[in-house]
Amino acid sequence: MSNMKVEFTAHQPYTWAPWLNITPPLVVGSVLLGLFVLQLVAGVQWATLSALQSNNLYKQLTGLILGIFIARQFWLGRVRTHSQTTSLKAQFVRHRWQGALAPLLFFVHSITLGYAYTLMLSVVFLANIVVGLLNIEVVRVRTPIYLTAWTVVHVSLAMATVGLAAIHVYVVYFYA
Repeated sequence: MSNMKVEFTAHQPYTWAPWLNITPPLVVGSVLLGLFVLQLVAGVQWATLSALQSNNLYKQLTGLILGIFIARQFWLGRVRTHSQTTSLKAQFVRHRWQGALAPLLFFVHSITLGYAYTLMLSVVFLANIVVGLLNIEVVRVRTPIYLTAWTVVHVSLAMATVGLAAIHVYVVYFYA
């Protein structure tokens, strides 16, 4: 027997995809997003959660939590322009982990995608999660065009999410 040690790091790329850096937020976010999509496709009904989501107070509280979450994610923009490098790095780590947990928050708020504008809101929100999971740390493409395109798409989807969420809040309370 030899005393050979094998060490694995959290960011060790796999040989089948050398352009992909598997990170813990990518794994967690992908699993949560995959489970959400699987329950949608399979038509799984969570009786207890469905009952909770039919309660107006529950919908309002989880919507408030989701709104605070989205506002918290936008905090990174301010930090990028007003913080030191060490604070910025910590904020990026939090931003990525919070983004990875976003499918869980969405699931707690709604187990369906909705209809009309709520369908569009859901698709834009979930698409932004996918784009966020494929950030520059994960996808090892180090070209300026990728970083610029990724940033434009991620920020645009985030802005669309905020706009559609504002419409959603208005409609919910206007017709309440």
